[in-house]
Amino acid sequence: MAVLKINNMLLLPFVAYFLQFFQPSQPSETLYSETDPVVILNDKNLKSTLYNAKNAWMIEFYSSWCGHCIRFAPIWKALAEDVKGWQDIIKLAVLDCSKDENFNICHDFDIHAFPTLKFLNASTSTGIGVKYAENDIDAEDDLFIEHRKADTMRESIVDFIDKHKSKPPHWPDFTSPSLEWIYNLFPSRSHPNVHYLVLIFEDKDSYVGREVILDFAKFENVMVKRVTKEEQNENVMAKFGVDTFPSMYVMYPNHTRHRILIEAQATRENYRQAILGLGSRGGSEQRVVAEDKFEIVKHNMEDTKGAVVGGERSQADKPVNGDHAEQKILNGEQEGLHQNRVDGGQPQMKQQLQRDNDQPQGDLDGQKEKGVQEEKQDNGKEQGDQQKRKLSPVEQILQQQKHIESRDQDPVEIQTERKHIFRNVPVYMQDLESTLHYSLRHEIALHNVIKGNTLTALKKYVAVLSKFFPGRMQVTSYLKQLHYWLEDNSDEEITSEDWLDFVNEKYDPEKAPDTYLPVRLMWVGCKGSQEIYRGYPCDYGLYSSA
Repeated sequence: MAVLKINNMLLLPFVAYFLQFFQPSQPSETLYSETDPVVILNDKNLKSTLYNAKNAWMIEFYSSWCGHCIRFAPIWKALAEDVKGWQDIIKLAVLDCSKDENFNICHDFDIHAFPTLKFLNASTSTGIGVKYAENDIDAEDDLFIEHRKADTMRESIVDFIDKHKSKPPHWPDFTSPSLEWIYNLFPSRSHPNVHYLVLIFEDKDSYVGREVILDFAKFENVMVKRVTKEEQNENVMAKFGVDTFPSMYVMYPNHTRHRILIEAQATRENYRQAILGLGSRGGSEQRVVAEDKFEIVKHNMEDTKGAVVGGERSQADKPVNGDHAEQKILNGEQEGLHQNRVDGGQPQMKQQLQRDNDQPQGDLDGQKEKGVQEEKQDNGKEQGDQQKRKLSPVEQILQQQKHIESRDQDPVEIQTERKHIFRNVPVYMQDLESTLHYSLRHEIALHNVIKGNTLTALKKYVAVLSKFFPGRMQVTSYLKQLHYWLEDNSDEEITSEDWLDFVNEKYDPEKAPDTYLPVRLMWVGCKGSQEIYRGYPCDYGLYSSA
């Protein structure tokens, strides 16, 4: 394997400029697994999953090694968990654009920055969706950071559902009900199982009511509606005696009704808990008085954590996706809570501590010494295994760093020694060619059309590579021909098809022995301990070798 050392600072400014327009990514292990509350898409299941579905979609197009994507993954998972109960209306999905098999999908969906979020309508058979607003915001803008928050994205989901055209019949309605509709609900052939009508009175721009409506969309025995503070709803507000916003009222089949006063803040979660507490023993239904009269019932959150709407739930009333954990907690039946406890409900740890206290000190010291000896033996065995196995370049660097940091010396000297280590790191030709291959044939090709500043950056990038790339003669010749082709091209734009036709034309050394770039992705110095680490983003040859 050829090894090459480079000391060329000229590459860095051009590469830094180029990276503003083409973000690097790399085929790797996924950031998401089957245990996460997201649908994992790929080239085989995308069409059958997304299109003609009864639910809408919000999709994250990401690259496994993109730093922004790695930091964003926990936020996306948290959002998916938060809206898991909305899956009959909208689901969250992910697709890894760094995988070669997904290249055509990401190209067709016009993805060339990561992560990119898109909405896709329900019941659609074609289309590439609509970009989430944050994709059009400068990454340095405070608004960009705000739009990456789970709460902000959840509100965007609500807006998307609210404005969705041709809503499927099972989707909830966010419009304020009329007084006639309210009183005609009981009895109702269309909703025979509804025992509770919950009305949330709030400002028009509030998201809480709509979020709670989505939370209870799957429940058959409770229906949640919002009544906005607008002139057309004054008769409803007058009938219920509403003088405070936000506030929540419940109506029963006999048309009795009352207000539920939440002592805590009027948040989505507090409303959820209040609704789940309806029908509890000694609860509000028994305290309701006659028609056209009602009383304010204080709703103590602590008293209703064990209550469920309508008492015991039927199978149809349970939350979607088999999410029974919330129900068990609300019923005071959290699994494992009563297990492994002794001495008045304390965990067995207390019993173990008591045994330790009763044991003679000499025995304890002997056990500790034995444990230390076993640990030393294990460490010695591990070190011996490392000596037998030849360490990779990365492992050698890490070992040297660990040795430097373990010494008691001045921090400035430590930093100097660290620089010395990386200054002597070898650069492998295989890493350089793998970086070129992925950059030219994957990253740049994701752009449907290359024009304007992006085309200018591309020309400068290839010009620098053709002049300074320290590779084999066949590869440097390939880069020069690519440079000449770009310079001779007088068009104001280049399509990805034209680009791929040229960069893929000469890749086989048997067909073009003097000018080619192999179609091969393999890492040597940039090889990580797992596939998800290092590789293309380690920028070994083009970006950090100088």
